[in-house]
Amino acid sequence: MFVAAFLAIAVAGLANRFATWRSARRIQADMVDLTSRLQAIQQRYPSRRLEPQFQDLQDLAEDVGDDAIQAAAATSVISVVTLVALAVACGTTGAAWSNRSPTSWARSSAWPPAATPSDWTRRSRRSSG
Repeated sequence: MFVAAFLAIAVAGLANRFATWRSARRIQADMVDLTSRLQAIQQRYPSRRLEPQFQDLQDLAEDVGDDAIQAAAATSVISVVTLVALAVACGTTGAAWSNRSPTSWARSSAWPPAATPSDWTRRSRRSSG
């Protein structure tokens, strides 16, 4: 059961990573396109007054594209660490449960605890005395 849960989480995480990287690359490509369009407008209609604003917009577009890739990389690292922690947890938990026999589990988790013959003897002495 732990292996199935781990695999399901791993597949979901992989799909999430794929979508995140795809989105980040699309954003980066859009920002490169925006920068080139701004440069084309600046070349067609040169204006000393608007030149600083064009440069600011180009810098902003570059930063947005870079930030998208950096965010995708950071979340990928977090996802890998999470999957490793989950694998370790599943491995240790799975090993602990697989070492227990079904009867030992039933005995240790029975509630209320079963009374032993010595318990009955002590109880009968208390009630009779």
